[in-house]
Amino acid sequence: MKIKQAITKILAILQLIRPVNILVIALTTFFGIAYHTEIIHWNIVIPTVLVPVFIAAGGFAINDFFDLQIDKANKISRPLVTGKLSINLVYGFSICAFIIGIICTIFIKNIEMILLAGLNAILLYYYAKSWKKIALLGNFIVSFACACTFMFGAFANSNLKNVWIISILAFFYTFIRELVKDAEDIEGDRKYNAKTLPIIIGNRRTIIFSIILCIPIFFFSYLGFHLKLYDLFIFLAIIMFILFSMYLLLHLIIIDSNKKDFHRVQRLMKLNILLSLIILWIGQWGHINI
Repeated sequence: MKIKQAITKILAILQLIRPVNILVIALTTFFGIAYHTEIIHWNIVIPTVLVPVFIAAGGFAINDFFDLQIDKANKISRPLVTGKLSINLVYGFSICAFIIGIICTIFIKNIEMILLAGLNAILLYYYAKSWKKIALLGNFIVSFACACTFMFGAFANSNLKNVWIISILAFFYTFIRELVKDAEDIEGDRKYNAKTLPIIIGNRRTIIFSIILCIPIFFFSYLGFHLKLYDLFIFLAIIMFILFSMYLLLHLIIIDSNKKDFHRVQRLMKLNILLSLIILWIGQWGHINI
């Protein structure tokens, strides 16, 4: 019986920390370590990957802790809502995960990573507590945390020159997707007195603002090509993905969009960025002539 209870607890903790998201975080951190460089210090790979993994796990846990009442109405399968995990356990797990993530930076002996890990832990804690309800601030924190997964790898392996543009692209693209997600959640957010951008200016204007944010993505995509981080083929492929995202956003403006439309678009945008990273990864192995 005790073994069964322990297994139930472990599965609940895995659900709490969103294992698919954790896997993506681990892969993007390794991307930051290895992208466009032949020099990889393999002894720092595991501790480097564990830093954002534990910080993110702490962030997911503390988010469920502060969102318990909201999740009782909207996400009844979450482990806190079902009673599989206690409030004290989730809070304690979150704080421990943040601390372990910061401790992992000691093995890498990189001051930038220590500061970045501490900053991310603080931002994710206060994001979950109250800041995500503030227009643009919550979007900024999530986008910054996403961009930092690449930066953790870049700092650890002294690979910043090859990764900083990818990190900026990830920031802006995540920012756009978060705005679409806010548009999807507008009714629920309004019910809990959140002040997200769609609540303040409406979904239509929010999507128009999202399309405007595609401009810096175009700029930094071209800059990456100009700096020879990727060749013309890869650059054009990235532009195609950006244009597809703009088409999805324009589609939301033209049609009478509902919650399902916004959900579908933000999921497609998540797939879009993963495909872009795969193309970038493949493209580093050699220039493709067209």
